[in-house]
Amino acid sequence: EYDSALVTVRIRLLVPPGGKGVLRPPSHAVKRFSIKYALSMPDLLGAKSAADDECINRREARLGFPYSWEYDRINSRWYRLRSSKSIGTPCLSFLFHPMLNDISWSRSRDITQTFTEGIDEVIAPGLYEVTIGNWQLEKEVESAEGRTGNLYEYVKKNGSPYCRDENSFEWDINDATHII
Repeated sequence: EYDSALVTVRIRLLVPPGGKGVLRPPSHAVKRFSIKYALSMPDLLGAKSAADDECINRREARLGFPYSWEYDRINSRWYRLRSSKSIGTPCLSFLFHPMLNDISWSRSRDITQTFTEGIDEVIAPGLYEVTIGNWQLEKEVESAEGRTGNLYEYVKKNGSPYCRDENSFEWDINDATHII
């Protein structure tokens, strides 16, 4: 079942010069949290430019899928929903671009105890990678209007200023950098 798997989640955080980051633990317990930081700052502008170019090329080549799977709550069945444009085109956040595969990282520091106690982890400017081990997948939270993961509803309800085009509600992968 999709809600019975234990997964490892890897998150990269960029705290800009002069900034301060606060890493807040999730409300439910997991088994292991660790954090490490880049020993030197990689070419982030180059990685962002390369990731943007690759994303544009993938979208123009329509390398996604012309359908998505949706759940019919009335009939309790999954069905294939056709789309006029290719969706699911994987665009990579520049923080995970292959240009950054050779980052020299510090040793991982276990912050499980800090998070278990509900204490925020304050982080200085730099590039970080947080690993959360044994994360238990759960069933999707439902709202009265349907899935809460629907981007259109999310942007409308939350008034996110980071949606690239609020008329089309097209998601830009780099928006996540600002939201985090």
